[in-house]
Amino acid sequence: MRYFHSVRIRVFSSEGKTKEALECIDKVIKAGAHVINQAVFHKDINDSPATLRSLFRQLADAGVAPYYLFQLRPVRGS
Repeated sequence: MRYFHSVRIRVFSSEGKTKEALECIDKVIKAGAHVINQAVFHKDINDSPATLRSLFRQLADAGVAPYYLFQLRPVRGS
């Protein structure tokens, strides 16, 4: 019996993606890979519900599954 392993690619996106990035993601998905996203809270960049909702919607529309949202590590500037 042959075993097939799927390729998973994790992107790190805390802001909206550019047209070029979305085109690359589309090519990877069409090639058969599963693309998932890891995001990190960044002060004044994506720390509002509306911003995160927009990011996650854009990624979901591109076929990228949410995977991980990192928070709660006290770091200067965050």
